[in-house]
This record gives sequence, C-alpha cells and structure tokens, in this order.
Amino acid sequence: PRGGPPADVVTLVLDAMHSNSRIHVQLAGVCALANLVHHWRNVDTIVAQEGVFCILRAVNEHPGQRGLVLTGLDAIGSITSLIRKNSALTLKVQLEGRCLIEWLFHIISDDDDISVLRQVLKVFSDFVVPSPKMRALCNGLGSITEMIRFRQLDTRDKKRAQRIVQLLRKK
Repeated sequence: PRGGPPADVVTLVLDAMHSNSRIHVQLAGVCALANLVHHWRNVDTIVAQEGVFCILRAVNEHPGQRGLVLTGLDAIGSITSLIRKNSALTLKVQLEGRCLIEWLFHIISDDDDISVLRQVLKVFSDFVVPSPKMRALCNGLGSITEMIRFRQLDTRDKKRAQRIVQLLRKK
C-alpha cells in the first residue's frame, strides 16, 4: 500500500483510547496502532498525535494483561525503530523520554518473560542507546544491569544485553 491510510484513522483510534479506558478498548486501540505501523508505516501521524504515550498509558493502566504488554511493546519497538533516522520525530518522542524509560524499566522488573525482555532490549538498542540525552536519562533512573542479571538468558540475549549496558555507559 502506498501513502498510508488517512490520518483520521489514527485520530479515531486515539480518540477512542482517550475517552474509554476499559481493557477491551485499550487492547483494540493498541492492536490497531500496531497494525497501522506494520502495514501502513504512518508513524509520523501516530507520533505527532502522541500515540506512543497513549500506548504506554494503556499498558501501565492494565498491568498483567499479557496481550496488551506484548502488543504495546511490539508497536513501540516498531515505531522507535522506524523513526530513529528522523530527527524531528525522534525528538518528539524523546521529549517524553523519561516516561518511556521508566515504563521500560517497570516492565522488565515486573515481567520474567524472555520475549518481553527481548522487545525491551530492542527499544533500548534502537532508540535509547543512540541518544546521549536518552542514555543520561537512563543512567539517572537506575541500572538495567541489575534488572537483567538474574534472568535465564541464552548466549545471544546475554551478549546483546551486555552490549547495551556498555553503550549506555558511554558519555
């Protein structure tokens, strides 16, 4: 598909998520945003309308909802991966960087699932590590090392986690 769907689809989804915090609405909204990102790649509209933080809020307000956590992380990972070469969009998300990093820390400290940890590590490597500002925020909020130290990680995940930890320490 070319060009992406009209921006009003994104607006419709985000309006529904803002006006109704029930789990089924939030899950449907996060799934819709994830699909829009994957199939239409219209991240600019989603970021401009603060969709990243709408997803974060949905996941935070419904802890323990596996489907929501995994879909939300997948959407955020896709968005941060797609915008990392666009400085204007990256800056918009980084303005709320503290919220994003706190949320990622919260998720990996609460969730032992390896697929969750992999998604979080992906966001860190794509989005947090390249930015000196995000690295500083991250280091100011706590140690990711402590959170991943006790996990049963395979060699590949361990190496990836160690690499991210080293890069976060860079000034």
